[in-house]
Amino acid sequence: MKNTAKFLTALLIISLSVFSTGCEKDNDSITPTPPISTPVPVEKKVSAKVNNVSWSATSISAWKMYGMINITANAPDGSLIGITLDESNGIGTFTAGDYDDTKLRYAKQVNYLFLSGSVEVTKLSSSAVVGTFEFSCKEYDLFSNVEINITNGVFSFPLK
Repeated sequence: MKNTAKFLTALLIISLSVFSTGCEKDNDSITPTPPISTPVPVEKKVSAKVNNVSWSATSISAWKMYGMINITANAPDGSLIGITLDESNGIGTFTAGDYDDTKLRYAKQVNYLFLSGSVEVTKLSSSAVVGTFEFSCKEYDLFSNVEINITNGVFSFPLK
């Protein structure tokens, strides 16, 4: 009987310790799972100031091939702004040039010769390209001094 009493006492102590520790509040904090974010759709947009006059495209097309992104934007007055980017350059500011991977162009009834400019890519993903640009160009005519300054340029385009 003495052995049974020791056994029951030991069982009672073990049971009480298990029940008392099982009721304690767990201090482990649970990190909530962040909500799944859906990508914000990017609108097709190209706008700028051409010689300080607001310019906005009504027709925009783009294609991506062999690591190059080409955006062509047309306005109702028949003018065109073109932007070519090398996708491998990623995000950053790039000087444009005729022999560089980054190109800017303007045309309106005649072609214009690119003089200088830059593009800043602020977002580049498999789904979109977004950035700003500015450049100057001259009418492609030896006897003309018509120069165009394009400032405050912005572009955004969804990529597929």
